[in-house]
Amino acid sequence: MDLLFATGLRVGEVSALDVHDFFMRESVFRVQGKGGRDRLALVVDEETVRVLRQYLEARARIGTRSPALFLNSSGGRLTTQGIANVIARLREEAGIKRRVTPHMLRHTVATLLLRNGVDIRVVQEFLGHASIATTQRYTHVTKEHLRGVLRKRHPSLGMRAKT
Repeated sequence: MDLLFATGLRVGEVSALDVHDFFMRESVFRVQGKGGRDRLALVVDEETVRVLRQYLEARARIGTRSPALFLNSSGGRLTTQGIANVIARLREEAGIKRRVTPHMLRHTVATLLLRNGVDIRVVQEFLGHASIATTQRYTHVTKEHLRGVLRKRHPSLGMRAKT
């Protein structure tokens, strides 16, 4: 779950990751995205890197021939449905009533990046979108944020004559 949020990867991209797709020194994943386009997914959060290192150490001790980064209980690749099931279980354990999907994590990180002022082109690359139009779907929430900030801080507000 942490990896989904940290990288904004699609659930299918996470499911398809193999152990050799993570480059520890650079804290980066090689990802095959939609349309067969390869890209790099950077992991910038040190806590996520630490958890990944611990996970990879534990993963190396599992006796399996599968190259998959994430394994199911049978030692095979964890599927997209398996990832969704893990998230559902964690949601229940946390007492969260609202349904949570892997895509919601992707959507949330994209929205928060835009809200925090990250350039839309950077978010486009981060998400692996071929078209900026796809990334613009995530801007609807930030427009409300922008409107609120502008209503409080726009310089023309201080220029109005007090009547």
